[in-house]
Amino acid sequence: MQGGSIPFLCVLVVHMIAAVFWTGGSLLIARGGPPAVKGLAVAQAGAATVTIILGAVLWHAAHGDRVGRPEQILSVAAVVSIIAAVIQQACQPTFVLTEPSVRPEGLPSGC
Repeated sequence: MQGGSIPFLCVLVVHMIAAVFWTGGSLLIARGGPPAVKGLAVAQAGAATVTIILGAVLWHAAHGDRVGRPEQILSVAAVVSIIAAVIQQACQPTFVLTEPSVRPEGLPSGC
């Protein structure tokens, strides 16, 4: 798979879509609180995994075994991404789903 080929571009697009979803979901979680987090925990883990794995595939396809300044910067970004994924999954709150009859007054039915 070489830069500019159709498979390379397909992998690049999927990597970018997963990364944008991961970033957007992280922002939603940060701003939205627990109700927003409840449905995104698994999707966030999947997007992070896809982003990191396809990033490694793209690195190998585009950079190979070279070790220069761009590869050093990418390696820092890769390590930070892995750390972010681990921290994000470790900090996911757990939710206890209650029966609608014991739901506190005033909460919407989706909570």
